[in-house]
Amino acid sequence: MLPTKELVGQDLQYSYYHYLVFSAVLLLPLLVLKLRLRQRKDKDGNNPPPGPWRLPVIGSLHHLVSLAGALPHHVMRDLAGRHGPLMLLRLGELPLVVASSAEAAMAVMKTHDAAFATRPQTATLRALTKDGLGVIYAPNSDHWRQLRKLVTTELLSARRVKGLRVTREAEVSSLVASIASASASRSCKEPVNLSSLLSRFVTDVTTRSVVGDWITEREAYLEAKRQVVKMAAKFSLADLFPSSRLARMCSGGVRQAEACNREINRIMGKVIEDHQARRSAGTGGKEEVILDVLLRTQIDGVPLDMGTIRAVILVSLSLFSQSTTD
Repeated sequence: MLPTKELVGQDLQYSYYHYLVFSAVLLLPLLVLKLRLRQRKDKDGNNPPPGPWRLPVIGSLHHLVSLAGALPHHVMRDLAGRHGPLMLLRLGELPLVVASSAEAAMAVMKTHDAAFATRPQTATLRALTKDGLGVIYAPNSDHWRQLRKLVTTELLSARRVKGLRVTREAEVSSLVASIASASASRSCKEPVNLSSLLSRFVTDVTTRSVVGDWITEREAYLEAKRQVVKMAAKFSLADLFPSSRLARMCSGGVRQAEACNREINRIMGKVIEDHQARRSAGTGGKEEVILDVLLRTQIDGVPLDMGTIRAVILVSLSLFSQSTTD
């Protein structure tokens, strides 16, 4: 027996009623959450910058994916053109404020520099810097201010750079000799790999300026340094969803960062031990290098553990490679 139109209408009305009830049950928690967030914003006085619309879970990530293959910073430029020079993105769980004009950058970096002085610690960065935060990712505190003063006055001063002139001149002479030797051993049509020689030159002059001698495991150090830069410049699932244990388990970035941290600490630990052994034996140079300054400062009572010293050495190896070429 076929159902009558009245029965079909009643069934549809009954189903529609249940659909409305089910939708209300699903939407009620979202409405309550939105109301609480609005109340919190009104209470705290926070007024976040505008930004593009967001999706659940992933936030604004879909806006950074371009079907035309545009680069992420080009996509951000286009978003800033629509939402203003100061906009808010949500990368998974991470809030990200993008300043894309000179005025906005000045407000972030100078006017409100104290509010932005503490760098965010993602899961990958915590794994890379867990044995010493150094000066870049250390939180804004008295310890960080002491480190910044030490780096500014002792490590990157004009006096320090001029005092290492002999080291630079010796390494430049070695570089020229290496180029001459390489060109003499090749035919006229075979080029000399200047990129490799210049990379070795920058590494050698920097390490001699920072730790007083060459790093015996140069290639291992350079590879670990490349891995650090590569991992610090990208996001993993654990970075985007720090509260999710599943994201941490599925992401291999944190495990790779921990392995890289162990390798860096091993190399830097050996560098410090070799330098202390040379000083004890009296075979080191007479000039005071950056590592000597850090060890002397530790003896003078400044709270620097070996993890922090290793981190400052790594930062100095990166920054000093620029200042010595000026």
